[in-house]
Amino acid sequence: MFRDRSIFTVISPFSNKISTSDPESNSICRGQGTVKIEINNKPVTFKNCLYVPKITKNLVSLLDLCDKSITITKNNNKFHISQSGQVLLSGHIINKLMIVTFDQPKSFLVKVGEDPPWNQRLGHPGNQVLKSLGLTNVSEQPCNMCAKGK
Repeated sequence: MFRDRSIFTVISPFSNKISTSDPESNSICRGQGTVKIEINNKPVTFKNCLYVPKITKNLVSLLDLCDKSITITKNNNKFHISQSGQVLLSGHIINKLMIVTFDQPKSFLVKVGEDPPWNQRLGHPGNQVLKSLGLTNVSEQPCNMCAKGK
């Protein structure tokens, strides 16, 4: 069960009541799908996950992980979950719960080069037209296209 809609790469509408240990705080499942998160700088994918926006912590079933031929190793208050010798998840054990911290999804900003000059963007109308439009950064030098056209 995951509470953050943004980490679902695929989600389908699904509604179901989720029972918890506190009968007063039952939550509603709002969807089911695939979650992709980054843990220790590696992408990890979980399938058939429930989207439950009101839960306070994300929960992963250890039994579901065991069905996928994984190995869980514990050393004091730390644990590692691995598959085929490669560590998938690592975390700490606090109050008998296995806690994994994962990075928040990242978004990136891309800027493609510089903006072309105003006269090129507007079809080379000439400096008088550009000045009458009140545009800033209007170059007094004719561009290569304008110079060739004269």
